[in-house]
Amino acid sequence: MTKLFKDFLRSNALGITPEPSKEWKGSKNEERYEKVKKALNEYDYDDTYIELVDVKTDGQVIFKIKKDINSSQRGSFLLDLEFYLKESVGEFLFINIEPMGDKNSLRKLRGIDIKKENN
Repeated sequence: MTKLFKDFLRSNALGITPEPSKEWKGSKNEERYEKVKKALNEYDYDDTYIELVDVKTDGQVIFKIKKDINSSQRGSFLLDLEFYLKESVGEFLFINIEPMGDKNSLRKLRGIDIKKENN
């Protein structure tokens, strides 16, 4: 996590959540998507691990995780990326990750009956 982002968190922890502008709310989905995509390209965004899915009128920027990232690296990467988007596009933006299915192999076994064959 960058020092700039840490300072931002400290100074804005109790602040009011910014609202999207009327222009942002009234813009077309393609326009919002292109603004964010342009900022990502300037950030030197690598879509190996995550992919931009959608940009909503309420400020949500939705990504899909394409390839597993270590959880400690993922958190700081997404926070830095969100901070960059707030600075370059609009302070009201926030990142969400598209929901994934349960990857826990033990929970996947729930509800499956294993029957023993009688000889």
